[in-house]
Amino acid sequence: MRTASWIAIVLGGVGSAGLTLYEGDSGSILMTLFVGWVVLPFTAFACINLMSGSWAVRMQSKARVLAIVLAPVSLAIYGRVAFGPPRAQPAFAFLMIPLVSWLLIAIAAILSRKGPAAGGNS
Repeated sequence: MRTASWIAIVLGGVGSAGLTLYEGDSGSILMTLFVGWVVLPFTAFACINLMSGSWAVRMQSKARVLAIVLAPVSLAIYGRVAFGPPRAQPAFAFLMIPLVSWLLIAIAAILSRKGPAAGGNS
């Protein structure tokens, strides 16, 4: 699963950056910020993959599955915005998808750190 997550991270990051540049005005400073914002969750996943060697298997697998799921979902949404019908505010997707990705990363981290409930004898 580690290899699959690396493939998802690289393709997701490069593809997302490319679709962001395709959709926007590539010469502006704002576009540079958009590309950075869009690529940042994939950078976080790369850091997580690099640092996760000593983590519990449960935490590693949650992070990797999340990367494998979020990469194609992000690319599909960005692709629909870039190649679909014209939209009044195409930037919305490029702002919200990374935000949702960060929220999911945080939720996965919190849930992964919770161990079995204390006194959970059944």
